[in-house]
Amino acid sequence: MAGFIKLKRSRTLPRNAANDTHLPYSHTMVNNRVITTRTTDSGENKALYEEFDYDAQKCEDDSDSESHGGPNVQAIAKAFDKFRYSEFCVLLYSTIGLVSGIIGSEIEYERFFRNNDSDIPDVELWTKYLLTISSVTTLLLVLALYQRYAALYNVMVVRHEQTHVQTFFSSGLLKNFLLEVFFCFPHPSVLLYGAETSIDDGSGTVTTYNWNSLLITGTINFRLYLYCRIFVIYSQYSAGRAQRITNMYGLDANYVFTIRCLMKKKPLAVLGWSFMVSGILGGYCFRTLERPDQESFHSIWNATWCSVITMTTVGYGDVVPKSFFGRIMGIVLSLWGVAVVSLMVIFISAGLEFNTGERKSYQTMEKLELKGKLRKSAALVIEHAFIRQRVRKVFTHHSTHYVEADITYKRKLQTFKNMVKRIRTTFQVKNLELHYLENDVSDLTKRIEKIEDQFNQFDFKQAQMDRKLDHIMKMMMRMSSNIAPSNGIIDIPNGDSSVSRSSHLILSPNSETSRKEY
Repeated sequence: MAGFIKLKRSRTLPRNAANDTHLPYSHTMVNNRVITTRTTDSGENKALYEEFDYDAQKCEDDSDSESHGGPNVQAIAKAFDKFRYSEFCVLLYSTIGLVSGIIGSEIEYERFFRNNDSDIPDVELWTKYLLTISSVTTLLLVLALYQRYAALYNVMVVRHEQTHVQTFFSSGLLKNFLLEVFFCFPHPSVLLYGAETSIDDGSGTVTTYNWNSLLITGTINFRLYLYCRIFVIYSQYSAGRAQRITNMYGLDANYVFTIRCLMKKKPLAVLGWSFMVSGILGGYCFRTLERPDQESFHSIWNATWCSVITMTTVGYGDVVPKSFFGRIMGIVLSLWGVAVVSLMVIFISAGLEFNTGERKSYQTMEKLELKGKLRKSAALVIEHAFIRQRVRKVFTHHSTHYVEADITYKRKLQTFKNMVKRIRTTFQVKNLELHYLENDVSDLTKRIEKIEDQFNQFDFKQAQMDRKLDHIMKMMMRMSSNIAPSNGIIDIPNGDSSVSRSSHLILSPNSETSRKEY
C-alpha cells in the first residue's frame, strides 16, 4: 500500500514541491478510506493526494478481496467455481464418449469391412455396448452444456452484466447453446451399427465408408475446441482477480485475452502441444478416411506421417489422400499447420532475442573483445615502428631492408586506423555505449600518432643530413682535381698560409675516416 502511494505521488508531485524530499504528511480515516495530505499543501494538492490515496485503497481492497473481500466478491468467486465445475463435466462426458466411440467404431470396421472376426466372445455385444455408452454420454454432454450456460448466466448476473429481469432464454445465451449442441451432438451410434454409405468424388472413384467411422472423425474435429477451452477457463488469466483487474482498464478477461496471455508467457509450450496433438488427431482422421481405398493408410504411423508432412507443407508424395473427405481434411490441416508453424518461427526468433541483462552482458563481452584486438593491433604498430628504427640505423633509407620494414610498419598502422574507424562506426550504428572503449582508443591513437610524428621528424632530419652529405661529396669531387697523383695530398686553394701540412687531408675513395675528419 505504501509503495503504491509513493509511486503515485512521485509521478504527480506538485511543481512547487518538486525539490522537497522530506514533506510532512497527515493520515486520517474517513468512511473506511485512508486520506493522506501534506500539512503545508494547498487545497488543490490535498484533493490530488486524496484522490490517489482512494485509488490505492481501492486497488488494495480488490487485490485482497479473495481473502478479505465482501459478499459480492465471494458470490462472484462461488458462481465462477460452479461455472468451472460445469465446464469440467462437459469435458468429462465428451472424453468418455470419444474413447468409447473410437473403440467401438474400430471394432465394427475390422469385423464388417475387413472380415476380421475377433477371438473375443460376444464381440458384437461389446461393440454395441461401447456405441451405446457413446450415445448416452452425448446426451449427458448436452445436459452438461445446458448446466454450463446456466452457470455462465449466473456469473453474469452476479457481476451485474445481466439483470434479474432477463432470463436465460432472453439473455442471448440460448443461441450459443444451440450452436454448441449442433457441433457436439454428432457421434457414432448403435443405431448405425453395420451401416455403410458410398461417396463419389467426381472422378469416377466411389469410396465406401462405415457411417460410424465418418461420425467419429467429425466428432473428433468438432469437439476439439472443448479441450482448448478447458485450459483457457482454468488459467489464472481468466480467474476472478484477472476479471477485476481487466475491468479496471475497461477490458474483459475473455478467451482472446487469455490466449494472448498464454502465448506471451509460454509460447513454445502452447504451440508445441498444439502441433503434436494436431498431428496425432489428423493422422487418425487420415487413417479413417483413406483406409477403404489405400492399404498403406491402415498403419497409424503412415497416416500420422502424412498428417505431419501436410501440416509443414512439405509434401513428399509417398502417401497422399485421394478420397473426397481425405482431401478436405488435408486442406484443413494445411491451413492450420501454416498458422502453427509460422507462429512457432516467430516465437522462436523472439525467444532468441536478449533481455536487458543478457544484452548488456553480450555488449560488455563484445567491447572487451574489441579492446583486446585493438591493443594487439597497436602493439604490432609499435613493434614494427621500433624495428623500422633499428633497421634505419644500420641500413640507408634506399636499402631493401629499410623499404620492407617501412612498408610493413605502414601496413600495420593502416590496419590499426581502419580498426578504430570500424569500431566507432559499429558502435554508432548499433546505438551502443562507446565510453567504455573511447578512452582506450584515444590513448592508443595518440601514442601511435606520436610515434608517427617522431618518425616523420627523423625522416626530415635524415633527409637534411643526406642533402648535406651530397653537397659535401660534390665539393670533394670538384677538389679532387687538385689531388697530387703520387700521394693524393690536397692543396686547398685560397687557403690560409698558416695552415700546416699536417692539416692536409689524405683522401681515399673507400676511407670512411677521411670522410668524417673532413
